[in-house]
Amino acid sequence: RLPPGLDPSCVMLPPATEITQSKNGKRENDQTNSRTISRPMKREKHRSGQMPFATLGALSPGAVRVSTCAQPDDDENDNDNDSNVEYHHPVVAEVVDDTMEEKLRSRVSELENRLRMQESPNPHANDELHYDLVGFVGREKETQLLWSRLEALKAESSPISKELVLIAGYSGVGKSKLADTLEDRVNGVSKNGIFARGKYDLNQRDVPCSGIAQALDQIFCAIDNDDAVTIGQSIVSELGSEVKLLTQIVPQLEAMLPNQQQVANEAVDDDLGYESGQEKWKYIFRTLIKVLCSHFSPLVLVLDDLQWSDILSLNIIEYMMTDTQNPNPLMIVGCFRSNEVDDSHALSKQSKDLEDKSERLGFDITRVNVGNLQLGAVNQVIM
Repeated sequence: RLPPGLDPSCVMLPPATEITQSKNGKRENDQTNSRTISRPMKREKHRSGQMPFATLGALSPGAVRVSTCAQPDDDENDNDNDSNVEYHHPVVAEVVDDTMEEKLRSRVSELENRLRMQESPNPHANDELHYDLVGFVGREKETQLLWSRLEALKAESSPISKELVLIAGYSGVGKSKLADTLEDRVNGVSKNGIFARGKYDLNQRDVPCSGIAQALDQIFCAIDNDDAVTIGQSIVSELGSEVKLLTQIVPQLEAMLPNQQQVANEAVDDDLGYESGQEKWKYIFRTLIKVLCSHFSPLVLVLDDLQWSDILSLNIIEYMMTDTQNPNPLMIVGCFRSNEVDDSHALSKQSKDLEDKSERLGFDITRVNVGNLQLGAVNQVIM
């Protein structure tokens, strides 16, 4: 039965099905593949005391379709489960139209913002923070300290030819970015300087000298072809057949070596014990750094995440800093997480040993602690 005022011609209902009363008192369809109606259709009054749809009035053509889905039988599927009933009423149509229009406007606004962000020449045209355009804020004091140590290292009257800088701080405070400020400064101090960086990985702690090898790979990739021949000849003349060991962890070096086939065919003694192997690797890296420092002045190596470095890397760093046969400027910058390096860590022990040797062997150690940004720097970032 339809609500009062509802025109039967405006409602599409499924074909009528004759309902009979079964012996057990349930109402069933007479058709073979019939639906079971779980409850009788009653005309109940709303709690307000009015019949449903009584206040809607006569229906007029609209664009609202209400779909009702009946439950299928348990034993087989019924293709006639869905029955569509169209209600044509201006009130219901207006509600649905407003909802769709709001969604469309929201989607169009989102697409317009994306397009404006891509095409706008002013990156600040959108109400979003662009931290990459802010610059390095709140680290002016630390930056000036690094630059001053680099300039003192390059000065001809300086008695110090090597500098070890240890930058400590929590993860994400800007240790790596602080060290990277030296890259442009190296070229400003000297046209012949070079900057390279390597990074240690927690999952590669079993790989010896991985961070140093990354930095050396960058250096060999940056060398011009004309300089590569000269530097390659110098390395071979200093290391001889042992250069083959170095190419195993620094693959970019092999392209610079002259007579690569002859070097590869020479016998290399890889069967070394732990102690003798450590000493050989330290000698190889010390000799390589000495050759590079003779061609690049200053040579700046940044080694990130030293808290995950291996023992051999720490020993090589110490060996390079204490090399009295290398008079050329060398700066090694090590970054590490202060909360992961305590007094029992190998890095702490190594740095203390170097501090005891620094004055006697003619090199300096500079410690930089990077803390949280001050309130003024935070306001400068977000304003």
